[in-house]
Amino acid sequence: MSSTELISGRGYPVETHVVTTPDGYLLELHRIPSSPKAGNATAPHRTPLLLAHGMGSSDEQWLVPTPNLAFILADHGYDVWLTNYRGSFYGRRHTSINPKSPEFWDFSWHENGVIDQPAMMDYVLEVTKRPKLVMIGHSMSTTAQIVLLAERPEYADKVLAGVYLAPTVYFRHPVGMMDFLRALAKTFPSLKTAYSRYVSNNPMPGMDHGLFKSCHPLTRRGKARPVCRFFIEWGGGAPHQPEDLDLMLRMMGHYPTGASIRQVMHYFQGITSGEFRQYDYGAQRNRQIYGSRLPPRYNLTNVRAPTYLYYSVSDGLVSMLDVEELVENLPSVKVLELHKVGGNQFSHLDYILASEDSDLYQSILKSLDKYTR
Repeated sequence: MSSTELISGRGYPVETHVVTTPDGYLLELHRIPSSPKAGNATAPHRTPLLLAHGMGSSDEQWLVPTPNLAFILADHGYDVWLTNYRGSFYGRRHTSINPKSPEFWDFSWHENGVIDQPAMMDYVLEVTKRPKLVMIGHSMSTTAQIVLLAERPEYADKVLAGVYLAPTVYFRHPVGMMDFLRALAKTFPSLKTAYSRYVSNNPMPGMDHGLFKSCHPLTRRGKARPVCRFFIEWGGGAPHQPEDLDLMLRMMGHYPTGASIRQVMHYFQGITSGEFRQYDYGAQRNRQIYGSRLPPRYNLTNVRAPTYLYYSVSDGLVSMLDVEELVENLPSVKVLELHKVGGNQFSHLDYILASEDSDLYQSILKSLDKYTR
């Protein structure tokens, strides 16, 4: 099922909008302008809110569970806009470039941040005639949104608040799969230069179709489940219990939907260097592009919009220590809250699968309430 079918099938109104970026990418946004559950006692505040997805995903990640964060926000009066970055299933069109061309895939999450994110923000503010909006990101979209505020600080004036779920910025204390990748780079130092010299502009292999149903125990071909489960938990942490197996099967059908090699490699650069920098093309090309041997660090002192960070000690991708380090590098943010969620079983995926009455979603609603008045 498509995003519009997932929304309308649950009785919510849905609109499809297409944003054209300055460099020609066509990004599809799905709007939930109201809720069938919204009460009539008071008029909804209709605060515009952008809800963004993680790497290799699309806005469908928010719509498969029931209830889900998108519907919960709509129920509480928000004008919800589900966004899609270039390279995702709903961001795979261009005004002049064929998506099969390597030129189409010449981007990392840097372009998601400095080009896609502001284009979508400006479009939503124009349609809603509002001066500011709320941004909520998960995983890679937190990276893109923080990149925007660091590189184009004027956009802070358009943000009521930024909510970042499992923010992927620093990897100085990597866990799980990230720790393995750093150890691999230390064992084979040539990998650190290979990503700049030999990486091609192409979609990331294996990230353009849903996970195999054989991973699921309720299928006849469920023999592969132990292997699949190992990689899922290694990459994101153990999911909370009791596990909804039917929901996991449906989620596998909607992830992944597409990513570029450079998106993946940009994270690999951060894992091996421990720095939050622009894309490293190698010393020679870096000098041509940046005027220096190394790519510049993102200037986090430019970030000044109200910021709400959520982390879990059992997240298999994001370390608590790295989130705390992010906090220390945001000196210009006057309103900054750090929230620990879940217990020993709250994975990277559980930010999407949380229940309506979860501490996570209730905390988000409480934190944002002040911006709706």
